[in-house]
Amino acid sequence: MNGKKRLLEIIKVLKKHNVLGGITPEKLRETLEDLGPTYIKIGQILSNRPDLIDAPYIEELSKLRNKVQPMDYNEVLEIINEELDKDKLDLISSIDNNPIGSASMAQVHKAILKDNSKVVIKVQRKDIKNIMASDIRLLKKAVKILRVNKAIHNIINVEDILDELLNTSYEEMDFINEAKNIEEFTSINKDINYIKVPKVYKNLSTEKVLVMEFIDGINIYNKKELIKEGYDLNEIGEKLADNYIYQTLDCSFFHADPHPDNIFIEAGKIVYLDFGMMGRINNRSND
Repeated sequence: MNGKKRLLEIIKVLKKHNVLGGITPEKLRETLEDLGPTYIKIGQILSNRPDLIDAPYIEELSKLRNKVQPMDYNEVLEIINEELDKDKLDLISSIDNNPIGSASMAQVHKAILKDNSKVVIKVQRKDIKNIMASDIRLLKKAVKILRVNKAIHNIINVEDILDELLNTSYEEMDFINEAKNIEEFTSINKDINYIKVPKVYKNLSTEKVLVMEFIDGINIYNKKELIKEGYDLNEIGEKLADNYIYQTLDCSFFHADPHPDNIFIEAGKIVYLDFGMMGRINNRSND
């Protein structure tokens, strides 16, 4: 995307929301949403940082995790048709018009395969890589012009953080890589009976489309529903903590985005979702 054109779009959004007139939690969320995927991603990161922003902003920004303005359904179908050949498309019986989740980089629709399997189809937003690359370039120019690194006395290098944000986002955008992450995560948890990982349909997945088993569970954030269904919250917390320690210390491969919207409880099992961001701990030998 042309940098000048993108800059004009950003200025237009800032004027629309009158950001100079003050920022309420709702206005901040709406502004970031209208600014697009890069800024939505920044908002998602801030939603996990109560040490940086107040609770009302945390609550509002948390909506950016899966309640972003969705793509038009026809655009979703267009992307799926571009990514899957006729033989693969014929394996899909139906796709729900309304998404069950919509975030910065993709949105998710329920679907049914010809064999009656219930699945979800994750579809990447159109032209997202070019938009994010353009945004990061503009933000880095702004950092230099405003001398942000100098202003914070080089405690952190903002340009390096922006580069890391872009690189991490590129990894998330590669659904083939996410499918591999799911398979590896399934393998390391195969002997833990209280952990479930959604099945991935690699034959129907591409870099921009990912098809997975549908999880009909309860969001871990929904304490009332969990208690109503007879679950012990302390037991869930202990098992979740034990499993995360196992992932990091025993396997050196862990889910790097474990916010509440990515963890469900289904049939007594803890189910992880969204494997775009995974972490690895490299072994280091002591000299």
